Parts: sequence; C-alpha cells; structure tokens
Amino acid sequence: MPLPTTFAGTSARGEGLFSVQLPGGIVVTGGTIYSDSTYYYSTFTTTGTSTFSITGGKINADILVVAGGGGGGYSGYGGGGGGGIRYWPSQILNSGSYSVTVGAGGASGTSSSTVGGNGGASSFGSYLQSDGGGGGSGSTGAATNGGSGGGGGRISSYVTKGVSSGTSEGNSGGQGRSTSTSSGGGGGGASSNGAPGTNGRGGQGGNGLRFNLFGSATSTGDHSDGTNWWYGGGGGGGTTGANGVSTGGLGGGGGGLSTSSTVSETPGTANTGGGGGGGINGNGAGGSGIVIVRYPKPTISLSNLWTVDSNYGYVYKISTTGSSTTYSGAGGAQGICLGPDGNLWVAGQYAYKVTSSGTITSYTLSTTDAYVIAGPDNYLYFSWYSSGTSADVVTTSGSYTTISLGVVAKFQPCIGPDGNIYYGGAQGGTYTMSRYNVAIGGGYTRYQPPTGGYYGQGVCLGSDGNIWLSDSQGFLSNYDTENTLSPLNTYSFSNNIVSMCTGPDGNIWAADASNKILKITTGGSRTTYSGITTPYSICVGPDSNLWVADNAGKVSKVTTSGTITSYSVGSVLGTICLGP
Repeated sequence: MPLPTTFAGTSARGEGLFSVQLPGGIVVTGGTIYSDSTYYYSTFTTTGTSTFSITGGKINADILVVAGGGGGGYSGYGGGGGGGIRYWPSQILNSGSYSVTVGAGGASGTSSSTVGGNGGASSFGSYLQSDGGGGGSGSTGAATNGGSGGGGGRISSYVTKGVSSGTSEGNSGGQGRSTSTSSGGGGGGASSNGAPGTNGRGGQGGNGLRFNLFGSATSTGDHSDGTNWWYGGGGGGGTTGANGVSTGGLGGGGGGLSTSSTVSETPGTANTGGGGGGGINGNGAGGSGIVIVRYPKPTISLSNLWTVDSNYGYVYKISTTGSSTTYSGAGGAQGICLGPDGNLWVAGQYAYKVTSSGTITSYTLSTTDAYVIAGPDNYLYFSWYSSGTSADVVTTSGSYTTISLGVVAKFQPCIGPDGNIYYGGAQGGTYTMSRYNVAIGGGYTRYQPPTGGYYGQGVCLGSDGNIWLSDSQGFLSNYDTENTLSPLNTYSFSNNIVSMCTGPDGNIWAADASNKILKITTGGSRTTYSGITTPYSICVGPDSNLWVADNAGKVSKVTTSGTITSYSVGSVLGTICLGP
C-alpha cells in the first residue's frame, strides 16, 4: 500500500489521523491520506463514525461512499447484496467538520438458518449516504432489500430476491431455486443484478463498479482481475448440487458454498462493500464499506472561472470579481473542462490543452468536437460536433481512441453517482439520453423520453442522487441509474434548457436560452430569474455562486438568492468551468 503522505512541510498526527496543508493556509484533516501525481485521497476504512475537517478555506472534492455488504444466508444459500455506492464529483466543501460513517459488513446467517444481516450504511456529511447491502435468504426467512438486494433462497417459501432500497446505488439479487437440485440466488451488485440459482449451481453475484484511480492510489477495492479496482460486488449463492461453484461479483463479493464440491462460502472483502456468499458454515459475512474524499494537490488552486469564445477561438480566465485574461489559439472552441492533470482542456477543431498561464497545445482528434468532460478514470471524453454518435477518449498526453455513445450528443454531459458519464442527445426519435459505462469497462446504455421524438439537452446529477435531463419538447425528467430506462418523474418546463448543474443550495440551476435562469427543487418547483441574454452554460464557481456564460459575450455571477451581476468578456461564449 502506498505510504500515507503529507505535503507543504506540515503534518500532524493524532488518534491515527494525518493532516495536509494546502495553498492559502487551508488544512485538511481526517482519515489516512494517500496521493498520486495529482490528488490527495483522504481514506476512511474503520467502521463507525469519524470526522473530516477543513480549516482556512474550501476545497473542490470528489467523494466516493461505499456501504457495507450484506451477509450470506445460512442454509437457504442466498448471497448477500453488495453495499450501495454513491459518487459525487466536483463538490465544493467549505471550512468545517463533516461526519464520516463507514458501514460494517452484515453478519453471516447463523446455525439457526437465518437470513444474512444487512450491511451498515456509509455516509459523508448530512446529505450523502449509501445503503448497506441486503442479506441473503436463509431457510427460515426471505432475502432483504438493501443498497443491492440479497439473493433469494432455495426454500420454496423464500425464493424471492431482495431489491435495491436506495436511489441510483445498486441492483436486485437473483431468484432462488427450490426445485430439483436447489440453489440460492446471487446477491445484487452495484452495476448488475445477481444471477438466479440454477439446477445444481448457485447464482453468481452481480458485479460492482470500478473506481480505478481511487483504488490504485489507496490500495483498496477488489483488484482480482489484475487491471481494475472494483467496489460493491454481490455475494454468490450456495448450492447442494455439482454443477459448479458460484463466485462473488467483481467488487469483493464472496463465493457461494457448494456442498458436493466441499467448497465453503467466503466473506465479502473488507473495505469493498462486497456481499458475503451463501452457505451453511457461517462464513459469509459482508465486507465493510469505505469512504474516500479526493481533492487536488497544492499545485492546483481552483480560484477562477474559464470559458471559450467560439467565434474567435479565444480562451478566457475570469476572476470572481469579473476581470478577465484572454488567450488565443483554440480554433472552433466550444467546450472546456478542468482536466485530471490540472490543465484546462478545450474541445474544438482540435483538442487543446491550456495551462493556467495560458500556454495552448493542440492535439489531433478524429473530427471537430463540441464538448469535453473529465471522467473519473483520468481520461478526457470529447463528444463529436457532427451528427455522429461517437466520442473521442483522450489521454493527458494527447492520444485518442474513438468510442460509440449510442446517441447524437450535442450538449454538455455530466458524471453520474455511479461514476459513469451521461449524455443528453437523440437517436432515431427513440432515446434522449445515453450512459457511457466508464465504471464497468465500456459500452453504453440508452434511456427513453416521456414520449417519442424528443431530443435530450441539458443533463446534471441532482442532489437527490438522480440524473436530471431537459428535452426539446419542454420536459424536465429525472432518472435513476439502476437500469430503469424510463423517467421516474416528468415536469413541464421550457424547451430551451441547454445546461444544468446542482448548486451549493442543493437545488438544480438551469440556463434557459430564452433569457432566463431557473432554480428548480428536486420536487419540480421552480423560481425564474431574468437579466441574462441567451445563457448557454452554468457551473458552480470557487466563491459558491453560480456562474453563467452566454451567447452575448458576457459571464454572470448569480447568487443562490437570484442576484445577478454581469461582466463583458467576448463574443459568443461556450461552456464555463471551474479552474486554476
């Protein structure tokens, strides 16, 4: 495991914790702190409650929360469900103390043939919680619901699987099999359902999600495939048959028992949230959860806004008082984001890397691209400007490969709570959103509109853990990430919402190209503010205000109470983002 590290000449150790000092006198304390070339990772692995503290300022953090996995059932053989997972990118954390809870793994079923115990919930602060995994079915009780549901049992009264109890954090267990050579179902995983029990073989546990940078920097997660670091796998179901041994899902899920093969069930792996395997030896406890907070090293001080001018190929650095610095040399620029290397990356005729001092380097892409987002895997995802359904995935050294998205994506995407990338778009009038599955190794999943023929536009992760999407027919819909491909709720809004983000107040803030800014609660109510002409893109700034770039050449600061202050910058502005 990489050694815990401290930087900037300041360290403090007390009660087993480390501190780091960041630029401007900011001190971060809590957990064990590891690092890679770009980030610190404050890592909490001990079950129970502790504290993450910031003094002297604020930080921009990515937060991974994994709950404890469910225990496997005794005698009923159901595998435990994986702990729920929530991932929140680009959260501005102000000075103060944040309570951190790491959930314990659920207990294995006992000799009294009981259901496996549910895993404990993990949380960060008062607003970010993932549910513990559901317990696998015993011979005297049904599988339970949890972050991911437990597997059903082999007894006819208890074959029913458990389901995910949370929003956008897990999947269902597999059904048990009570006929012929009976078997338990696998526990659900964070990215897929557990498999049902079959004749003579328990169901496989569902796979979890991979967060490679978090896992490699902290040496946590399930690295059994030798390539990736997985969390939240379901436990395998047990069987009395001879048709094979069920394995747990990637993400620390324990394997199921096979009495004919004399293979015992195994527990979920600690600090992965893996579910325990189903069996009869009491060995199927769930794995404990983990909380990891990632934030930039001292070389990156995020204190400005950055935007681009699509008319002239300019890149602008803007202070929170509205002063701007202009850099030229980014032809066709439309999209911009902060990259994992601490530089800005611009989508246009080329991929442009822009340092904090304004040095621009161009890299060839497969075509002109419109938008760019940094994935949790440290790659840049550039979506095509043309009508194609593809995107370029670019390394920080400038090389690229091309992937398929499944939709024509012409609006700024977002990162979801599962570590995948969500794009508003269209394909054949049937789909309005696509998920590119970064966290499970690639491929896409497409989502349906309220009715056919609509074009997905702005998209963001809401404070309720759902993905929110606006469309060309004026609807605003929220979707969970648990393979529910149609909206949970739909509200009638403007058909001109082109960009959205979640504000520091927990509301959704939307740029409406018909000269409005909207504040929207997760219950669908809205407040409208006027005073910005053709707003195009919106983000949260380093001062905890909303910042808007518009097609009239201005950037505007919008407070959470709706006060607007505008500054002239350029001509036709593209997207806007936080940066150094």
